[in-house]
Amino acid sequence: GVTLRTLTLEDALRQSQVSGREILSAQEAYLLASIDLLITRHQWGPRLFNDTTVSLAGQGDDGRFAHTAELINRLRVTKRLPFGGTAEAAWVWNASENLREQSSGRYRQSSGLVLSGNIPLLRGAGLIAREDLIQGERDLVYAAREFERFRREYLVSIASDFFELLNSKAAIANAERQLESLRQNASRTEALVASGRLEGFERDIARSEVLSQEASLAGQRDQYILQLARFRVRLGLAESDAIDVAPTGVNLPEPEAEMDQAVLLALDLRLDLQNQRDRLDDRRRGVVNAKNQLLPDLNLSARATLPTDDDANVGHLDLSPDDADYSVEATLSLPLDRKEEALRLRASQIQLQRSI
Repeated sequence: GVTLRTLTLEDALRQSQVSGREILSAQEAYLLASIDLLITRHQWGPRLFNDTTVSLAGQGDDGRFAHTAELINRLRVTKRLPFGGTAEAAWVWNASENLREQSSGRYRQSSGLVLSGNIPLLRGAGLIAREDLIQGERDLVYAAREFERFRREYLVSIASDFFELLNSKAAIANAERQLESLRQNASRTEALVASGRLEGFERDIARSEVLSQEASLAGQRDQYILQLARFRVRLGLAESDAIDVAPTGVNLPEPEAEMDQAVLLALDLRLDLQNQRDRLDDRRRGVVNAKNQLLPDLNLSARATLPTDDDANVGHLDLSPDDADYSVEATLSLPLDRKEEALRLRASQIQLQRSI
């Protein structure tokens, strides 16, 4: 048979945090915000890649084709720079062979260390480069506050439902006592009518009151069953779990706070207000970032390569500093069309005013 489980307020609060769908969904939203930040932080750390390319090429000369096979392996590590741009270090290994003239020793193998970087000096430079990381960390703080605020409201709501069930249960008990009293009154009235001391309509009135109270009691019981079913679902319990609530006393001190003090406490402690204040800072930062996007593009790039000896068919790991090469270049791109960026700046300014 089904075992009836009687819950106290403490039991209900504990069960709601274990299996309640609402709080589980809120916890998952908090976890998703944490995962987003972990992804962003990983993107800011050193990232390793290994690219392997195999190619076959041919070149014709009066009907005679020279075929070359080439194998290139590129092991590289990239890192995003704190104020914009990227840096990369790569180890490149290259092996090639002329397939028509294998006997002549046309096999070559070389390797080299390649260092490169690209740094913006105007557009995209500065704190805007870390905007995704800054916003991700702030979003996690917002998610933590929202979850804690939800958790508090959720527990209060569960307690409210619990006490409503107790009120319904008490109302049913009162209705049962009232019904018993009406039945006793109906019995007395029938006896008095039978003895001729009361008119017959008094008996009908008494019977009608009993029937009305029975119907009311049946409705209250049905409503209580529905309340219990909804409460069971809210706690995340199975449909086969039969529950009831037990009277529980709660000793809460009467709050001693004046209106001015309560308002000051709310302005200081309300988690949703703290989020609103911090999101206002996000809007201000968004305006600064939007202005940055109106600047010209001025990028500085550099590359240095330290290869193995060009004269050696097999380069192994012996690097040749004498054969090193490097390049440095700066590119300026003037903003001939910044209509989209100008509109986004205006949108950021409007959002800031709305937030204020």
